[in-house]
Amino acid sequence: MKTQTREREAVATTALQWDLLSSNLLRRFLASRYYPRVFQAVSVVIFALVVYFAFSGTILPGRNFATVGTWTIWWPLLPLSLVLVGRAWCTVCPLLPPMGLVERVAKPALTPGLFLRRYSIWIMGLSFFLLTLVERIWGFTISPRATGLLVVVLLGLGVLMALRYRG
Repeated sequence: MKTQTREREAVATTALQWDLLSSNLLRRFLASRYYPRVFQAVSVVIFALVVYFAFSGTILPGRNFATVGTWTIWWPLLPLSLVLVGRAWCTVCPLLPPMGLVERVAKPALTPGLFLRRYSIWIMGLSFFLLTLVERIWGFTISPRATGLLVVVLLGLGVLMALRYRG
């Protein structure tokens, strides 16, 4: 009886596991110099398009790439991607390349303190909640210009952090 139970548990456990690195092609890509640069390049281009259309596109939110791309596609997918792929999103975030460039030029001496390192996931969660609250209060979803301002402010905050802290 115990043997059958163990066999069923082993089958159930095996059925739920899926090793992405068992694919030789995917493993080689993830180990190559192209990862995550390919994804970062795509995300930076999309980010630049969001900023461009936010300030120069139509003011109709349903027809503007900035509002549709940010609030209809990206924002709902962000928490879902956190659940599905964890912090892998962080490797392709469009804010990282400009922040990395600023960090290489400025060469900041400080490293993030213990508080930031220990509570970073909670700070990110709280930030997500606060952004959702701000978006609801001020109606960023219905204003391409406000959406553009928000993404530029987020980039600015990232750059300020890169000026102050390394790595």
